[in-house]
Amino acid sequence: MKITKKILSVFLAVFIAINFCACGYNAGGDPITARWKVVSSTLNNTTTSFTGFWGVWDKVSGIKIPEFTSDGNTFTFSMSGKDHTGHIVKNGDVYELYWDNANGPHAVSMSTATIDGDILTIQMTDDLTMIFKTK
Repeated sequence: MKITKKILSVFLAVFIAINFCACGYNAGGDPITARWKVVSSTLNNTTTSFTGFWGVWDKVSGIKIPEFTSDGNTFTFSMSGKDHTGHIVKNGDVYELYWDNANGPHAVSMSTATIDGDILTIQMTDDLTMIFKTK
């Protein structure tokens, strides 16, 4: 009986730890260090939702919908299997995202991001906004 309790206790501890990680829990660090998955994007006043069908398509096709991760100093924006990286400067409640690969014809050199609860809003360009939610 003692051994069963120990095994159950270890299993419960591991289960709780996994759930904290899966929910974007960031142990009191900067909120941008959570893991973010896109829920919508707005381009030229036209909004596309990435929930519902897109969530299923993401799992079935293996083509990943955009995600955003950060350690608080650097970030990675993943889209269609490609990673785009840069560094972050926090300016009050606004995060300035400085992109490393800002030399292409459609490349952005700097974007801004704000966080409200579990929602991350990135203003990529004047006409493109992406909304993320913690994973």
